[in-house]
Amino acid sequence: MSSERPTGVSWQPGSRQRPDRFAAAISDRPSVDWRDCDVDDDFDYTLFYIGSDPEVQWQKSPLAHVRDVTMPVLVVVAEQDLRCPPGQGRQLFSALTRAGKQTELLSFPGASHMFHDSGLPSHRIARLDAIIDWFDQHLTGADQGAS
Repeated sequence: MSSERPTGVSWQPGSRQRPDRFAAAISDRPSVDWRDCDVDDDFDYTLFYIGSDPEVQWQKSPLAHVRDVTMPVLVVVAEQDLRCPPGQGRQLFSALTRAGKQTELLSFPGASHMFHDSGLPSHRIARLDAIIDWFDQHLTGADQGAS
């Protein structure tokens, strides 16, 4: 499972809907704490999708559900991303690590939000190689029926 946030919303590995549905995940430039989106994102999607109640924002935040994560998660951040600030991804990585979950952090210095399409070729290649390697490492022998 790979999650990007092109419209301000992403499914995160801690989703309670089907926590065992995927054998591995990549959270690519995530926003994980909806209470902070009006502080550090360049546009506040929170009001459009969730509203202004801080308790509801927290309950809808992927960070609140880290304990439910069952699969290994690769977290990808772009260090100059104003849309999905890297601190959000680092929060996810830190929370997963503290919860004893299998995780890695992949950070791209100088990269902006759209680096996967228009960034340095070396960053784009490194990101795709890391995604392929992550899934190769974690899907080998996994149930082929999972999607």
